[in-house]
Amino acid sequence: EGAFSECNSLVDFPMGSGAEEIEEDCFEHCYSLKKIVIPASLHHIGSLAFRSCTGLEEVVFEDPHGWYSRNSYISGAQELDLSDPRKNAKRAA
Repeated sequence: EGAFSECNSLVDFPMGSGAEEIEEDCFEHCYSLKKIVIPASLHHIGSLAFRSCTGLEEVVFEDPHGWYSRNSYISGAQELDLSDPRKNAKRAA
Protein backbone atom coordinates (compact mmCIF):
# COMPACT_ATOMS: atom_id res chain seq x y z
CA GLU A 1 0.00 0.00 0.00
CA GLY A 2 1.52 3.32 -1.09
CA ALA A 3 4.79 1.63 -2.11
CA PHE A 4 5.73 4.17 -4.79
CA SER A 5 3.64 7.05 -3.53
CA GLU A 6 5.09 10.47 -4.43
CA CYS A 7 8.02 8.99 -6.38
CA ASN A 8 9.00 11.82 -8.71
CA SER A 9 11.51 9.93 -10.87
CA LEU A 10 9.38 6.93 -11.87
CA VAL A 11 8.58 7.18 -15.60
CA ASP A 12 7.98 3.59 -16.67
CA PHE A 13 7.21 0.69 -14.35
CA PRO A 14 8.10 -2.77 -15.74
CA MET A 15 5.83 -4.87 -13.53
CA GLY A 16 6.81 -8.52 -13.21
CA SER A 17 4.75 -11.09 -15.09
CA GLY A 18 3.85 -12.89 -11.84
CA ALA A 19 2.38 -9.83 -10.12
CA GLU A 20 -1.18 -10.41 -8.93
CA GLU A 21 -2.25 -7.13 -7.34
CA ILE A 22 -1.54 -3.41 -7.22
CA GLU A 23 -2.29 -2.22 -3.70
CA GLU A 24 -4.28 0.85 -2.70
CA ASP A 25 -2.48 4.18 -3.27
CA CYS A 26 0.53 2.33 -4.73
CA PHE A 27 1.45 4.97 -7.32
CA GLU A 28 -0.46 7.99 -5.97
CA HIS A 29 1.10 11.36 -6.83
CA CYS A 30 3.66 9.81 -9.21
CA TYR A 31 3.38 12.76 -11.56
CA SER A 32 6.25 11.57 -13.79
CA LEU A 33 4.78 8.09 -14.42
CA LYS A 34 4.02 7.93 -18.15
CA LYS A 35 3.52 4.24 -18.92
CA ILE A 36 2.56 1.05 -17.14
CA VAL A 37 1.98 -2.47 -18.43
CA ILE A 38 -0.60 -4.50 -16.52
CA PRO A 39 0.51 -8.16 -16.77
CA ALA A 40 -1.95 -10.95 -17.51
CA SER A 41 -1.32 -12.37 -14.02
CA LEU A 42 -2.74 -9.24 -12.32
CA HIS A 43 -6.27 -9.61 -10.99
CA HIS A 44 -6.81 -6.49 -8.83
CA ILE A 45 -5.97 -2.79 -8.89
CA GLY A 46 -6.54 -1.24 -5.47
CA SER A 47 -8.57 1.85 -4.78
CA LEU A 48 -6.86 5.07 -5.89
CA ALA A 49 -3.73 3.16 -6.91
CA PHE A 50 -3.03 5.77 -9.62
CA ARG A 51 -4.50 8.84 -7.91
CA SER A 52 -3.03 12.09 -9.29
CA CYS A 53 -0.90 10.33 -11.91
CA THR A 54 -1.53 13.25 -14.21
CA GLY A 55 1.37 12.35 -16.52
CA LEU A 56 0.07 8.84 -17.25
CA GLU A 57 -0.14 8.58 -21.05
CA GLU A 58 -0.15 4.87 -21.80
CA VAL A 59 -1.62 1.85 -20.03
CA VAL A 60 -1.27 -1.56 -21.62
CA PHE A 61 -3.32 -4.51 -20.38
CA GLU A 62 -1.63 -7.72 -21.56
CA ASP A 63 -4.97 -9.49 -21.15
CA PRO A 64 -7.81 -6.95 -21.13
CA HIS A 65 -10.58 -9.57 -21.03
CA GLY A 66 -12.82 -9.56 -17.97
CA TRP A 67 -11.76 -6.34 -16.24
CA TYR A 68 -14.46 -4.32 -14.50
CA SER A 69 -14.59 -1.34 -12.15
CA ARG A 70 -15.80 -1.49 -8.57
CA ASN A 71 -16.49 1.94 -7.16
CA SER A 72 -17.61 2.64 -3.61
CA TYR A 73 -19.86 5.41 -4.92
CA ILE A 74 -21.90 3.10 -7.12
CA SER A 75 -23.51 -0.23 -6.45
CA GLY A 76 -22.52 -3.16 -8.61
CA ALA A 77 -19.97 -3.22 -11.36
CA GLN A 78 -19.37 -1.25 -14.51
CA GLU A 79 -17.18 -1.88 -17.52
CA LEU A 80 -13.67 -0.58 -16.97
CA ASP A 81 -12.23 2.00 -19.33
CA LEU A 82 -8.95 0.19 -19.97
CA SER A 83 -7.21 3.44 -20.78
CA ASP A 84 -7.75 4.64 -17.21
CA PRO A 85 -6.63 2.28 -14.42
CA ARG A 86 -7.03 4.99 -11.80
CA LYS A 87 -10.29 3.37 -10.75
CA ASN A 88 -10.58 0.48 -8.32
CA ALA A 89 -10.60 -2.43 -10.75
CA LYS A 90 -10.93 -6.19 -10.59
CA ARG A 91 -10.73 -8.97 -13.08
CA ALA A 92 -13.55 -11.46 -13.27
CA ALA A 93 -12.51 -14.96 -12.25
